[in-house]
Amino acid sequence: EYKSFSQSLTKAVGEPLTHTHFSAEGEVEFKSILYIPKEAPYDLYNDYYKKQSNLKLYVRRVMITDEFDELLPRYLGFIKGVVDSDSLPLNVSREMLQQNKVLKVIGKKMTRKALAMIKALADADKKDDDDEDEDEGEVEEKEDEADEEEGKYEKFWKAFGKYIKMGLIEDAANRTRLAKLLRYATSKSGDKEISLEEYVANMKEEQKNIYYISGEDKESLLKSPSVEKLLAMDYEIIFMTDSVDEYTVQHLTEFEGKRLINASREGLKLEEGDKDKRREELYKDKFKPLTDYIKETLGKKVEKVMISKHLVSSPVVALSADYGWTAQMEKVMKSQAFSDQSKFEFMKSKRNFGINPRHPMIVELNSKIKDGSADEATKDSVLSLYLSAVVAAGYQLTPEDAVDFSTRVASIVSSSIGVAVDAPLEPEIEVQDDVVEEEEGEEEEEESQARAESAFERLFACNWQACALLAATARGESPIPEQTVSELREARIAKLASAGGWPEVGGVSEAILLSEVFSGCAGVGGEEEEAEGTCEDSWPGLEGAAVWLSAMTLGKYGEAGEGGGCARPARASAARGDEKRHVRVLEAVLGEVFEELEMIVVEAAGEDEEEEGEEGGEEEEE
Repeated sequence: EYKSFSQSLTKAVGEPLTHTHFSAEGEVEFKSILYIPKEAPYDLYNDYYKKQSNLKLYVRRVMITDEFDELLPRYLGFIKGVVDSDSLPLNVSREMLQQNKVLKVIGKKMTRKALAMIKALADADKKDDDDEDEDEGEVEEKEDEADEEEGKYEKFWKAFGKYIKMGLIEDAANRTRLAKLLRYATSKSGDKEISLEEYVANMKEEQKNIYYISGEDKESLLKSPSVEKLLAMDYEIIFMTDSVDEYTVQHLTEFEGKRLINASREGLKLEEGDKDKRREELYKDKFKPLTDYIKETLGKKVEKVMISKHLVSSPVVALSADYGWTAQMEKVMKSQAFSDQSKFEFMKSKRNFGINPRHPMIVELNSKIKDGSADEATKDSVLSLYLSAVVAAGYQLTPEDAVDFSTRVASIVSSSIGVAVDAPLEPEIEVQDDVVEEEEGEEEEEESQARAESAFERLFACNWQACALLAATARGESPIPEQTVSELREARIAKLASAGGWPEVGGVSEAILLSEVFSGCAGVGGEEEEAEGTCEDSWPGLEGAAVWLSAMTLGKYGEAGEGGGCARPARASAARGDEKRHVRVLEAVLGEVFEELEMIVVEAAGEDEEEEGEEGGEEEEE
């Protein structure tokens, strides 16, 4: 029935994690059922200060509202349920009801009941763990029952733990109750999280304080130089890895009479005997030259340099002062979207630089300074140690320190592999992409030329009659009328003009070639005078133009005449015998004219049969 009522009330599918049903009598009488969901809503942490409507208030079984913030505090806003009271007036407005003293009393009692419900859930989890340790043999027989109950508080803590931590900040009256609900991972808890009560129960007899450290994750905190001494003494350390923990511990300074001490601050508050105090004084006197030298070198970067009580194996450590922000708190404040860093400069704690008097590196540095042999390398060593300590402590380096740190690391790496710091850069490697493209272009050009030669060979073989008639036409020995040739010429020129340009063959416009072929100096067999602006020699029509163009393509041509005549080939005879090149020149010059002339030749020869015409057309198209 409770499960069914929860589903109808919260519109949730699953069953709740736990519930409580109670009646209050006395000064104020009311009844209530409260549920804790098994999972947190997806938007629970989007806006902590959003008004919750999870509790429904009834007066004498009449629904009043579900928007009262006075019933439960904000940090318990995830709890859902109903409240029915006979002590509240029914004939007043909701606004007046909000100011009613009875409602505040109800809210106070409900808060305690809700915390008691959560505490019972935690105790049940702890009891299950104790029973499991005592009766290991019986666990296997009751495995199914144990799985249902085991880990309920662990699920609750993962879903709503941050809200409990916020309650420590906001609710001073219930701070002690809330502190018992906290769960943290420690250096001895393994994968589990334990309460502060369990931590106190596990403390050593000589341990007087609760030690914790805050940071990003458990693994990095376990390797921090700040906790080396505590781990060596076998003290348990609490790891606070949540951002809100920094705010929580500011309001939780002690638990059950034990002070909470941050291990990343300068004062560990360890129990020391007279012998330990005398040893510390001796170390201070012995390493005073080094501490003074480090303070002078670092200047305002640190507040003081001291013999550290935190270290065992590390040479140095960077610590926060007793007051001000820790390294983790600085990260949290810097990550705020609307934070004004200039207003919080006074909160940034001064860093203290601690040295390990037993580390050989520190002993050697102290000896150098005592002997007066400190040089620039000694200063660089001190700065490198400081920067490494700041990084290990979790602080963010300033831009200047970050650049300096990277330079020092690069210098160390270069010296370790035997490369000079100021070694010149290697020349840039030659990129072969352009050469490959050029080779590919040459291959494509050769392939294209081979295809063209093959095509021209087939064209010449198939149309040798047309070629012969074309040459005869240029000599005036063909039955093709001169008017037809002129019309073809004009049609070709017009088509080129409409295409928006004159294609060039060997750098010479096709229009010029056409004019030279069909008229001008490449005339039909006659000789012209040089004074009239034509060529000195006569060339036999298209055959002569082909020889002339082949010579020009090979770069074997002379200068053009002053009167606008065509260029005279210097060694035309060298190209006369190259029939393939002549054919290519004819194709380049004539283009579509060749096809039209062939059709005229076919008609003149009387090849009127349809099949032969189709075969000729297919061969031409191919």
